[in-house]
Amino acid sequence: MKLKIVFVMYMVGLIVQASSLQDDLKTSIKRGEAVFKTCAGCHGKQGQGYKDLSPPLAKSDYLMKLTDEELIRIVKFGLEGEITVNGKNYNAKMPAQVFNDQQIADVLNFVRNSFGNSGTYISEKAVANVVER
Repeated sequence: MKLKIVFVMYMVGLIVQASSLQDDLKTSIKRGEAVFKTCAGCHGKQGQGYKDLSPPLAKSDYLMKLTDEELIRIVKFGLEGEITVNGKNYNAKMPAQVFNDQQIADVLNFVRNSFGNSGTYISEKAVANVVER
């Protein structure tokens, strides 16, 4: 009987925690939409990118294969060198963005959960833990 009670309490705790993360993700996505307006100048309002200049974020195979840390590094510290996105090569420099850790988490949560993408939650703490090499 005690084991059943412990198990039920454990499961309720997991459900509450999962629900809290979903709420955090939804809130972060809303804030990230506002931050994305800065990114839209290069990546387009709908994440479509611009010809040979900047890659699309919409339905981006490149974006979705990167780890959280790799994505954070790109926004925090910039990206240089050739990348391939959806079968097309891009070789433009993306400068580091002047966002705080919360804004980086929010814009990444927005982009990874918009434009046909689906990703997991990135927290402000996860962003803060990524330091320049």
